[in-house]
Amino acid sequence: MKRKRILMLAPDLGYGGAEKSFSRWAEILSEKHEVIRVVFNKAGNNTYLTDHNIISLDVPAGKNAFSKLKFFRERIVKLKKIKKELRPDISISFLEGADYVNVLSRQSEKVILSIRGSKQYDSNISGLLGWLRHRILMPYLYNRADRITVVSEGIEQELRDFYHVKPDVPVQVIYNFYDVSGLKALAAESLSDEWQKILSNHQIIVCVGRVARQKNYPFMIRVFKKIKELRAHVKLLILGDGEQKETLLAQAEKLHLKAYSNGIPLTSEYDLYFAGMVKNPHAFVSRASLFVLPSLFEGFPNALAEAMIAGTPAAAANCPYGPAEIFGQPIKEISEPEFLATGLLLPASEETPNENLESVWANALIKALDDKEWRAAIIANASQRMAVFNEEQFDKDCSEMLES
Repeated sequence: MKRKRILMLAPDLGYGGAEKSFSRWAEILSEKHEVIRVVFNKAGNNTYLTDHNIISLDVPAGKNAFSKLKFFRERIVKLKKIKKELRPDISISFLEGADYVNVLSRQSEKVILSIRGSKQYDSNISGLLGWLRHRILMPYLYNRADRITVVSEGIEQELRDFYHVKPDVPVQVIYNFYDVSGLKALAAESLSDEWQKILSNHQIIVCVGRVARQKNYPFMIRVFKKIKELRAHVKLLILGDGEQKETLLAQAEKLHLKAYSNGIPLTSEYDLYFAGMVKNPHAFVSRASLFVLPSLFEGFPNALAEAMIAGTPAAAANCPYGPAEIFGQPIKEISEPEFLATGLLLPASEETPNENLESVWANALIKALDDKEWRAAIIANASQRMAVFNEEQFDKDCSEMLES
């Protein structure tokens, strides 16, 4: 394949699945091509990018409608200038804000949008502006692209059916891939004595991800309360940080769950642990009894895939999209828990309290903790399933994306 100059665009260097994918794509593509990494600004912790060869537009996030519009225009102008100077063959953007800027700054290059999650089911896109984005802005945006890549078949279907992406715009599924040996090595790393003691002596349910509305941790905490009433020794561990943390701490107190948070002595007396962002979540997940993904919507949840690689039995909400595909199942609604050969698929979670649904989840998760035969079987099956998502297939998909 002819070496290409590829410009990759993301809003910032923060912590999240899209940012992680941005970093991994840049790393892989740079082995055969010249890759130019561009961000709106250097906000965030630069969690994933290992080098400093990054161009920043140095445009901050807007705080009101006027500043957002002003900075949006400024980003387009600055990126257009960069594209004129560097003349990339291809520009690839991650996340919606970057997608608009990528399309509207187009020069002579091929424009590719990488869609990482469901927009149709994103509860943060609401009200009049949400309607405008769903019905006018996103269909316009997507139909201006030369190609769209998505991380699951569910998102491909969403783009065609809900956003009316035209047949002449190619939509290509490129699944995430995983360094299995590297993840297993991380999973085997040691923890502090305090954490090791807690994880070794108790049944631990672990959740991983930003503490935000999408992950639906309030629902998970209500489910956990029901589990505690039947299994007093079980504990819940949440790895991640975010804007909902204080709300969740208040919820735990209201439910009479004793909650640990960073900054206080770590002991085994707590019911619920907020560990915050940890350097190596895999070491925690591999020692937990059960991984649970309660999300309202996803794209292709890395945390679920990585838990399966780590050898931890996994359960996930049948949300749009990703969990069913990761487990190797067709995309369909379910009303009862499904104990599969690769994991536990649960009916979609809800934001509004639902006693019946929460009881269904609690009973299913208790069974997943107790059923030794099922647990042993899915660990082996999950490992085989995850072998499908490999770098070789990713390379083939990327070659198709760049050449067609």
